[in-house]
Amino acid sequence: ALAAADRLIIPTQAEPLALHGLDGMVRTGEMVERSRRRPLPMSILPTLFDRRTRAGNESLRQMQDSHGTRVWEDAIPVDTRMSNAATLMAPVEGDDYPGRGLAAYRRALDWILADDARALEQAA
Repeated sequence: ALAAADRLIIPTQAEPLALHGLDGMVRTGEMVERSRRRPLPMSILPTLFDRRTRAGNESLRQMQDSHGTRVWEDAIPVDTRMSNAATLMAPVEGDDYPGRGLAAYRRALDWILADDARALEQAA
């Protein structure tokens, strides 16, 4: 699937243990990129970020320091209502839910689409 992909989006929890998995996934993406001999743009999406914890803040900073512009400058916050909806397998939708998590996912989508648009312009 990665060999055929146009982009790799790596959602990563902003926690220390998740950073080990992130490094492995980035290495895998780079190996795929080398073997297919064309770019595989990678975007790292920090998720489940809790700004109240030292571990969350340090993990986000480490992601940004290690992976630079591949990392979204913002983060998807911990959002209890979204977690509850996932448990109930119920959608969380716009007008009836103006929460932080959904707004952050919308901003992340805008960032990914803008990055794709920049890549297309550079290729042309």
